[in-house]
Amino acid sequence: MTDRAKWSLAACLCSLLGFATLASLTYGGGSFGSLDARILHWLYGYRHTEWESLAHLLYGLANPLPQLVLLAGASAIAWRRGLRRHALAAAVLVVGADLTTQLLKLALSHPRYQPILGFWQINPTSFPSGHSTAAMSMALAYLLVAPVAWRAAVVTLGGALVLGVGCSVVLLHYHYPSDVLGGWLVAAAWFFAIVACLPPDAQAPWSSQGRKRAPSAVVDRL
Repeated sequence: MTDRAKWSLAACLCSLLGFATLASLTYGGGSFGSLDARILHWLYGYRHTEWESLAHLLYGLANPLPQLVLLAGASAIAWRRGLRRHALAAAVLVVGADLTTQLLKLALSHPRYQPILGFWQINPTSFPSGHSTAAMSMALAYLLVAPVAWRAAVVTLGGALVLGVGCSVVLLHYHYPSDVLGGWLVAAAWFFAIVACLPPDAQAPWSSQGRKRAPSAVVDRL
């Protein structure tokens, strides 16, 4: 097993443990639940402002159709660079993370009543957030396939999308902040698991060491 695979598996395990801990805190109520509700209540106060239109726009980017279009773009980049395994890995990452979140929603469905929210309680199946999972998995899919020269732009734009969608689902009163974090952890776990499973030759375009060993046809596309 390569060092990259070992570190990726360790990161995957940390993501899973983080999710389990978050779920325990989320459904345990107490001070964590109160903080969760207060942050939601605070962001909800911006709903009837100019931020609401932006929130709806960002929320829509994580819907199934836009996600399918973005996934096709990531796969096309990988295919154009000759990274067939990465194209498949990007699809598995996005679909796997989304399906996992939907199953977790059903398995962890439980009401979380918070007095500060009054009649506007959050749906019992809100944990983890599907839109947050979608945004994070898509950002990580592009990180998986992007050339090194694009890496900074991908991190910046992807990070903006992830944070934007995460804030939007809370501002629009669809999710608690913990739901958002839960979705991010699901996507992260899938990402690290996939990186660990990629064979060394498929990982090569990722690293500077790998790029030295890559065929000239691939290097020309970087």
